[in-house]
Amino acid sequence: ISSCLHSHHYHLLPTLLLHMICCCVIFLLIFLLLSSHEFPPVFFFLMIRRPPRSTLSSSSAASDVYKRQYQRRVRGSTDDSMKRLAGQLGHCRHMCSNTALSAHVYPSQWSQRLKWFGGGCVLLAGSGYVYSNYLRDGQRIPLSMQHDYMQAKIAMVDGDLSTAKKFAKKAVVNAEASYSKDSVVLVPFLLLHARICVAAEKQQEAEQVYLRAIAIAAGRTKASSAEGGAVPSAAALEPAFELAELYEKTGRVTQAIGVHKRRVQIAAGAFGMEDERSLAVVQSLADTLRRNSTDLAVAAQLYQHCLRHVPVSHEQRLVLHMSLSAVHLQLGDYPSAEIAARSAIQVIETAPKDAYPETETAIAYHNLAQVKAALGELTQAGTLRDQALEHADTDTLRLMIEDANQDPEGYSESKFHQAGRC
Repeated sequence: ISSCLHSHHYHLLPTLLLHMICCCVIFLLIFLLLSSHEFPPVFFFLMIRRPPRSTLSSSSAASDVYKRQYQRRVRGSTDDSMKRLAGQLGHCRHMCSNTALSAHVYPSQWSQRLKWFGGGCVLLAGSGYVYSNYLRDGQRIPLSMQHDYMQAKIAMVDGDLSTAKKFAKKAVVNAEASYSKDSVVLVPFLLLHARICVAAEKQQEAEQVYLRAIAIAAGRTKASSAEGGAVPSAAALEPAFELAELYEKTGRVTQAIGVHKRRVQIAAGAFGMEDERSLAVVQSLADTLRRNSTDLAVAAQLYQHCLRHVPVSHEQRLVLHMSLSAVHLQLGDYPSAEIAARSAIQVIETAPKDAYPETETAIAYHNLAQVKAALGELTQAGTLRDQALEHADTDTLRLMIEDANQDPEGYSESKFHQAGRC
């Protein structure tokens, strides 16, 4: 295009632009062919060329007639000026022919090929460099590993744990071969492997896999404990949470609390204590302390810290108020428990309709009923229990509310949360 503009051959610009558009379309078709999973059955290749001289089209025939008339007129004329004019016209026609113009405007064939070859090498090298960077940073997962990961999840949902474990291990091996054995990309594949081990009730193997995921996120080569060592990155929060759940499930409460405390340190160092992600980690620690009736005063302080920094419209405020009410009830601080329980009811009443599920609403009313019963206000406690039964949407929750109504001393708030999950 620059050569045409420099030599004032503007009439060639539309043709060049048309050829560029056709090349872009063809390259796009080739790209779609290579990137598609199934090859289309038919492809149409476009080729634009000038028709030959033997074409019997009206335009070609008219052109030949005009040329013959012009040559006859030039041969019949004896005037020198006409001859000079014919010579000039022939020279212009020769200069405007395709062969002469291509040699005059475009570079030589070999130089053009070298330019195309060099441009292709640069393009391939740049694409390889970008792809290697994506691989190294874990932003682009190979299709084979994605396939194994999805097959493992599908088999796990279907209950085929042996097949799920086979695909999960295969994904981990492929990830190690594609990246390295200490790459952060391995963390999601290790998490899936550990979840399958937990579902198969292989707690020791799951613990080792979780510890390896945490060690990779922390930059350590060997894993021994999730409580010590260098401060891991935020990528260690999820495997540490699942490891703490495994410890709590197997009765190792002290280790579970230690892992949750370590998570709080990681989140505070990465995000700050007032960040929403850090507040979720603090809430997990408080929930573990409340469920196991350990350091309830510390759990109450943690819930209050979350309530001070969580936005007013946040959906977790209801859960935080109910949990704080349960902690105060276990501590015997009934006035504080009543304040927290009423705050939970106020959150439900001021929220839009159907903003919270019926199970949480029933638990909130029943928490306040338990506080009223502890304060000796049995009439109000009965009214609140009736409201709780109206919102209870599971038979298990209704039975627990009725049992607590018959035996108020047998109340256990953790049972109601378990019923709510069911």
